[in-house]
Amino acid sequence: MCRSAFLQQTLLINWPGLIVLIPTIVIALKTKSLTVTVVSGAILVSGFRLFI
Repeated sequence: MCRSAFLQQTLLINWPGLIVLIPTIVIALKTKSLTVTVVSGAILVSGFRLFI
């Protein structure tokens, strides 16, 4: 019973989160500033949700 429950699990990818994550990581690596990263990530998420 436990083995069949394990085999039925699937990996679900949160595509909107992944789309926003990539530019946020690029900004984090370029600026090395947590504040700029968090603010830009929040702006990207809100902008993405606004247009979807």
